[in-house]
Amino acid sequence: MSDIYDSTDDLIDLARAEDFTDEQFIRCFTETSRERDIIEKLKGPGAHLLEGPRGVGKSSLLKKAELEMDENFETTRMIAVYVNFKASLLVETGTREIGFDPFLCWITTKVLDAFNKKCRKLQILTSDEISDRYRRLFGITTTWTSSNLEDFIRDLQSLIITTDEKEHVELVQNLKTRGLSNFVNVEAISDFISNIMLDRNIVRVNFFFDEAAHTFDEQQQEIFFQFFKVLHGNKIAVKAATYPGITSYGGNFEIGQDAVKISISSIDENLSPVLQGLRKHFRELLQKRIVPSNFGELVKRGEALDLLILLSNGNPRIFLQTVSKWIASKEYSKRSALAASNDFIATELVNYHLGLKKRLPRFISHIALGMDFIKGHIIPELQKKNEGKGIEPKIQTVYFTVESIIQFKILKSLTLLEYSGFIYAKSVVKTAGRRQSPRYALHLGVAANEKIFHSSLSRDPDFAIKRLSLTDYREFYASDERFQKLITDHPSKETCPSGHQRQIDGAYCPICGKRFEIDQVIESLLNDPPDKLSITNFLIQKVIQHFQVKTIKDVLHLTESQLQEVSGIGPIRARIITNAAEEYISG
Repeated sequence: MSDIYDSTDDLIDLARAEDFTDEQFIRCFTETSRERDIIEKLKGPGAHLLEGPRGVGKSSLLKKAELEMDENFETTRMIAVYVNFKASLLVETGTREIGFDPFLCWITTKVLDAFNKKCRKLQILTSDEISDRYRRLFGITTTWTSSNLEDFIRDLQSLIITTDEKEHVELVQNLKTRGLSNFVNVEAISDFISNIMLDRNIVRVNFFFDEAAHTFDEQQQEIFFQFFKVLHGNKIAVKAATYPGITSYGGNFEIGQDAVKISISSIDENLSPVLQGLRKHFRELLQKRIVPSNFGELVKRGEALDLLILLSNGNPRIFLQTVSKWIASKEYSKRSALAASNDFIATELVNYHLGLKKRLPRFISHIALGMDFIKGHIIPELQKKNEGKGIEPKIQTVYFTVESIIQFKILKSLTLLEYSGFIYAKSVVKTAGRRQSPRYALHLGVAANEKIFHSSLSRDPDFAIKRLSLTDYREFYASDERFQKLITDHPSKETCPSGHQRQIDGAYCPICGKRFEIDQVIESLLNDPPDKLSITNFLIQKVIQHFQVKTIKDVLHLTESQLQEVSGIGPIRARIITNAAEEYISG
């Protein structure tokens, strides 16, 4: 297999921002006016939460903002530091073993490591100056090198990864000698960064935290957002990418007061100007990802290409992955485009959602319940509603409401469906009894795949989409007997130490006050072979041959500095390998 990262061929299969070199990213990046506004906010002062479902481009916006700030550094004296937290599942919470919370230590070390690398890249400090400042921060007299922080990150992650008891004891003892009190003192870390900025005439530093709420671990999320809140201030701005529905900010964090939310939602399906803008934007996105001759072939079948744009539901990653399937079919027709979308929904989207059971065993019953709710109730009711519009229907719907007082487990199942991308929260509307209920939209690709539109439009879902009406929706109420059956058919798998089933969010049981156990669910993922990583065979074989790795766990033990010791692996490829291993664990 050729090394795609050095290739000038199509880049359509590079789905995530971190898969690109900086040069490739700039060449392929496109933006709407709305996204330009978001980038400017990210580059500005203050605290912001960039909220959106998987694949809508949160990482790309963070990376674009970082690259623009880097490019203008000499003029603005403002720096951007990107920090990815997707490996947080590899870190424990609590103070049981090392006396301080490993997760908070890990967060601060990741921040300091990223800040250190940016200072070196922009030549803000010399290597000797950086070394001297870090020695003073941690109170050490021995030699300090840039790999020390990487080693500390690896050791904190290894508390979970290692299965050898002797090695585990050595890790604990080693971590206890690292001056952990310095890593949990967020104010001291903030002062350390601020002092460097003051000494080097830096106007502001913007920290871009990606995958900050990806783990579903409420305790980790609350620790992070408390850190986020304390770090922010003076010359330090903080921005974090979050997900709708699943993020737990904790009782001491207030959206609006501690951070301003910026939402990247799905498209407004029933607004013609929005759809025209989406068509232009996605065509430009595709044009930059594939060679001109291939793009020309696709544009010749413009109606089919536009159908895939609509069925992506405004999600760039879904659009590119679906177009890739369409190209592979070698039949550029509207029928084959619809087949490519259906294939993506039936395999990629469904399998991803069901695959959450492996990563999130405490939500196994919620995930199964959500799929049964979608397949057994929402889709049939929407089909019935659309079919009842007459022979030549003027309006169609993909919308439904669920009463907000419905059982907690149903609502939690909906948040997981929203995270996966099956549904999208649209707004709050008034239903019977003047109650307010959240309104959702079924993913347009799912709607087409499940043939929920009027039978006369099932082969032309693009015609149905253009007839969608936000005011037409199916209402579901708490009194519906089907909900109680869903609860009964999918009993909770999680109980507190006293045996009470978990019915609400939060770390403690509301009945007895005892703490729910925190899942560590990664052992099977860690033991998977390295060839499952989403990197080229060239890089996989390089790592296997040089380090004799046999599992994902072995790859995660390696630091970027160690990877760069291999011939043919530089900083970019080392980062690609590390990102791929962390991505595999985080999902």
